[in-house]
Amino acid sequence: MSTKESCCIIEQNLKRFWKIERCGTEAQEVKVYNEKENAFLRKMEESILYDTKKQRYKIGIPWKDGQLHLPDNYRMTATRLFNKEKKLIKNEHVGKEYQ
Repeated sequence: MSTKESCCIIEQNLKRFWKIERCGTEAQEVKVYNEKENAFLRKMEESILYDTKKQRYKIGIPWKDGQLHLPDNYRMTATRLFNKEKKLIKNEHVGKEYQ
């Protein structure tokens, strides 16, 4: 065994020794959360789901409540669709490309 190899082995053993020796002596950072942060964490923990089909986790958006209120935008979208159809009829080349 060469001197370089023995130095590497000694270094590895020392690193392992000091890792074992300092086990449990590192300072643990204690986090203190305010009421809003605690509510955020609680909502997050309650909404975690694991999707077995897609093999991934899903989590709700903590700052959103369960009820989703979407405006009725049917008239606006229908108007946009009809206007787009008129435009495509007027410009045959673009209409064919669109199809």
